[in-house]
Amino acid sequence: MIIALASKGVDLDAPIAEEFEKSPYLLMVETDNMSYEVFQNPELEDGLGLAMAEKVVASDCEAVISGTIEAEAFEVLSEAQVTRYYGANIAGRKALDMMQAYELDYIRVPNGEMWEPHDHSQGTCNCGEH
Repeated sequence: MIIALASKGVDLDAPIAEEFEKSPYLLMVETDNMSYEVFQNPELEDGLGLAMAEKVVASDCEAVISGTIEAEAFEVLSEAQVTRYYGANIAGRKALDMMQAYELDYIRVPNGEMWEPHDHSQGTCNCGEH
């Protein structure tokens, strides 16, 4: 399986970036043998992370480990059903281990907003999932 790391450096010991869009690199890691491809962020200065999100999708990554993700890139990733994990400032190799051990939180909403699960027990939610 291929996992993308939004990384501050070009190897697996580099920490995960705090913000997907401002990540200097993406590492596409083949978890079967830990080989990886490095992709440099072409929109580092003022980008929305779209080139990075599109690279994750084009590389057929099942997941991405990152810091927060802005709405535009988040939408591209979620529409492609790429699982998003929060691992800011954790070394890439350790973040992969934590992901496989189910120790990383999911990024459920863009921009670092807090995700609040719906409470369907009172029948007051109008989300259509009663």
